[in-house]
Amino acid sequence: MWTCIDYQLDFLAFTACCAAGLFGLLRMGKRCEGEKTAFRACLLTTSILLFCGHRYVQMVDADQRCNLINQMSAFATTYAGETEKLGHASIPNDVTTDDAHYQRLLEAQLRWLRANTLISDIYTMRRTDDNRTLLLIDSETDYDRDGHIDEELEARTIPGEEYDGFDSGTPAKAFNEALSGLPAFISVPYSDQWGLWVTALHPMHDQHGRVEAVLGVDFPAAVWGRQIFNARLSVIGILAVIESILLASAAFATLTRFHLKQQQFAANRLQQFKTTLDQTLDSVFMFRPGDFRFIYVNEGARQLLGYSEEQYLQMTPLDIVPGFSNDDLQKLTRPLTEGTHQLFTFETTHRHINGHEIPVELSLQFVHQSTDTPRFVGIVRDISERKKIEKELMIAARLDRLTGLPNRALFHDRLKLYIERTRQVPGYQFALMFLDFDRFKVVNDSLGHDVGDALLREIAVRLRDNLSTTDSISTLADGTTVSRLGGDEFVVILDDIDGPEAACQSASHLISALGEQYQLGDHAVRSNASIGIVCSHVRYQRPEDMLRDADTAMYEAKARGKACYVVFDDSMREAAQQRQQTETELRSAIGTEQLSVVWQPIVSLEDGKLHGVEAIIRWDHPTRGMIPPEEFLPIAEETRLSLPLSDWVMRTACAQFVDWHLQHVEEAPRYVSINLSERQLMQDHMADHIIQILNSYGMKPQQLQIEVTESEIMAHRVAAGEVLHALSQAGIRLAIDDFGTGYSSLACLQEFPFTVLKMDRTFVANLNDGHDVIAVAHSVVTLAENIGIACIAEGIEDPVQLAVLQSMNCGYGQGNFLCPPGTAEEIALAPWKHCHDLVAELIAPAEPECEVPSMAWRAFIGLED
Repeated sequence: MWTCIDYQLDFLAFTACCAAGLFGLLRMGKRCEGEKTAFRACLLTTSILLFCGHRYVQMVDADQRCNLINQMSAFATTYAGETEKLGHASIPNDVTTDDAHYQRLLEAQLRWLRANTLISDIYTMRRTDDNRTLLLIDSETDYDRDGHIDEELEARTIPGEEYDGFDSGTPAKAFNEALSGLPAFISVPYSDQWGLWVTALHPMHDQHGRVEAVLGVDFPAAVWGRQIFNARLSVIGILAVIESILLASAAFATLTRFHLKQQQFAANRLQQFKTTLDQTLDSVFMFRPGDFRFIYVNEGARQLLGYSEEQYLQMTPLDIVPGFSNDDLQKLTRPLTEGTHQLFTFETTHRHINGHEIPVELSLQFVHQSTDTPRFVGIVRDISERKKIEKELMIAARLDRLTGLPNRALFHDRLKLYIERTRQVPGYQFALMFLDFDRFKVVNDSLGHDVGDALLREIAVRLRDNLSTTDSISTLADGTTVSRLGGDEFVVILDDIDGPEAACQSASHLISALGEQYQLGDHAVRSNASIGIVCSHVRYQRPEDMLRDADTAMYEAKARGKACYVVFDDSMREAAQQRQQTETELRSAIGTEQLSVVWQPIVSLEDGKLHGVEAIIRWDHPTRGMIPPEEFLPIAEETRLSLPLSDWVMRTACAQFVDWHLQHVEEAPRYVSINLSERQLMQDHMADHIIQILNSYGMKPQQLQIEVTESEIMAHRVAAGEVLHALSQAGIRLAIDDFGTGYSSLACLQEFPFTVLKMDRTFVANLNDGHDVIAVAHSVVTLAENIGIACIAEGIEDPVQLAVLQSMNCGYGQGNFLCPPGTAEEIALAPWKHCHDLVAELIAPAEPECEVPSMAWRAFIGLED
């Protein structure tokens, strides 16, 4: 710890103490109303003291260091001469500890050490021809940091042991200087494996006068530092006494000046207090603890209630607080007088001299200073304006800012009242309608949020205009029954209806009114409403349950084609619960053996050969059995499960397709066709993800066909276009599925790089219905042929459909008649080959004059008796 003297930490500590004292004096001055005169004088004096004191401490430090260096150098010179006389030069480098000459030199060193207790170690070192430093004779008296001999460190050094403590830095420079014949001193403490030291080095000569070794005298750095520190401490102690006297004098002067100022301030405070209270906007009342008689009121109190000061002095708080008794006042003030409470703040009312009541906020406390009369002090603030604003904010907080309709919170409270009325009033009925607007998202995304907000405001206006008086929303009275829950969701409560028929009539009327065209600036838009209706029933205990069932009925209305209404029944709740259960079980089934992929062949209608296969997912539920895709795929799309599910299908299909090619190269299909979900089209970098899957399984791009429907593309046109063009550039086949069912099918063929057209199964299923359906199907086949893409007919279920499609030169087909979906092993058995002969027979020329196969033509080909 004593080596800190080399870094001047002792004087820095003294300076820090002076700074702390000055800082405390400054803080005292600030608390004493900014009294800084004594602080400034003390700061100047302390600065001079520190400057002069630092110079004197440095002078004492230098003198003490010089004395110590001279003392150790004298020791080293004496010891070196004595060691030379004892014949140190004759000691070889490999001397052993039992050598008599070595023992005499070691005993001499120990005698010198006993005679000079401040010295830690005396040793001799010699530099070899190979530039190594060897310790020859070392007394090895090791000291700890406090300057005491450390028995644990004490260990005898082997003669001739190599020592690297003087190989670098300041020790190396001093050692080389001693080898050159000049005494050296290492005054900066250095460390080695035995401790921290300062050292005097002196050259040792042989009989020819040459330097043959160096004698070192170690002085523990701790002892060295303590000697210097003691010298410096004596000076710093004197400086500390002087600084303490300065600080104490300055503090006394500061407090004295502050006390004089306080006396002057106290003389004026009493007069200023009364003047201030009269000028404050708040009302101040003071009354006695015993009889509660007012003893002082300010000007604000007189203006607040209209009483004069003389009238107040004859009154008590009971005269201005309506409905407040003496017992109430006793109970209110008792905690203040007993000291359990310091302050009460509450809202109450005060009676004006004219009789009307004013809402106020009262802060009441008890003042009982020993030098003054005990009294209650009440500060009163008129909060009439605040109460008015709070009422307005409460109303605004329960209304939707965009439409002005009641928001979810107000609607929830109102619905709760209606439910309670159902249980309390016999025969009372009401209905809840849940409205959701179709195509609102399209309007919002295509025309912007401003147009979407304008549409919502117009919807609110039409709701107001098309409801009866009891269902209006013009006020916050009992008839407030229309609310906007959020987004494009609105709810309406039909109050006091005769039955469900009345609710259906109102819903039909609203659908007609809300479905009319909206003129929103330069834009004319339409947005029909889907309405779910639930009628009141005593089983409903909570608003959430009734709102849930209305929402379920609304989704059923959307499923039935939108722009209609549906009245809720219990089967819908069961269906909703079933959907929820299906979602939960599907989430757990992904990646398990419950899900599997089967294949449906895509067959050439020209020669009956296998062309490709479509991957179809199957769910074998452990308790419900085989669940068809049309039951769980829509749920997966709604809940975003379609993303992990579709990814699993694609990876599984690619893996099985590769295995199929490895095991049955000649009979394997050319490509596998996989459906891309709507959510996949919306994902960034989906094309890169698909290509990465292909590469991971070693598939070529042309071995994969991606199927998408027109509705999926048009719902996300920009995102879908980026994905489809990226897949096409990579060489992946693209097929438009369910072609002909939408109004933009032709536009899709022109805008997107499709190579395959899949005719919707509804055309194939209705080929027996007459000339019109066949003409439409034929136009689809011709269209595909004209633009140079393949045409695949889906859903071929009987030979008649197959024959008609062949007569149209449709290239490819798939369906249960050709081959039902199956595993790769089942399809490897070529079940479609039985169709090859039938295909060959159906290729026979039909009646040329018949565009539609006649009954005779069907009998001719053997399809009818």
